Amino acid sequence: MGHIATCESDPHQVQMLMQMCREDEQGNVLYEEFPMLLQRLRIDALHNALVETDVAMLRMHLILLARRLGLPSDNIMPVWDLRNVLLSADQLCLSRMQIHIILSIVHPDEHGDVEFGYFLRVCCTVIPWMFDTSAFAEKAATIAKEKADALAKQELEELQGLSSSLANKKRGMDEEDQEDTQQNDFVDFACRA
Repeated sequence: MGHIATCESDPHQVQMLMQMCREDEQGNVLYEEFPMLLQRLRIDALHNALVETDVAMLRMHLILLARRLGLPSDNIMPVWDLRNVLLSADQLCLSRMQIHIILSIVHPDEHGDVEFGYFLRVCCTVIPWMFDTSAFAEKAATIAKEKADALAKQELEELQGLSSSLANKKRGMDEEDQEDTQQNDFVDFACRA
């Protein structure tokens, strides 16, 4: 359980997974169920993203968490403390990969510090976008269409290349036939003379 939960999930997701798991008579949990439960949890999180899609609630939640974790008066926090803010966000269902993406967007200074207002702006822009299912579906459809168009273009180019090579072969055979005819005409002319 520890490996799956710590590598792919944040602490909030681990708590939710433990509530969803079935136990045997000894109180043990079958770890084979975790990937499927984690998938179901993340799908449910996308469909029930209340705080994640409401920018005002998201902003308030992150501010309260940062204050609880010791937001200094100058509003400058180390990037690792910002990671802890996102990990402790119990109203958000962010995976570690999403947290990594957010922290990759935030550019810390040479000491690893980030201005909290900038972090808040990034979070309030990126997190609602991550949980916008209609934008996600639209982007997936666009990518699928581009892939289908690229495949059709490639097939067309292959067909054009094949037909041009056949035409070149035919043209080459016609030129050989024409040369043979010219040689035969020359031989016939030479024989008559």
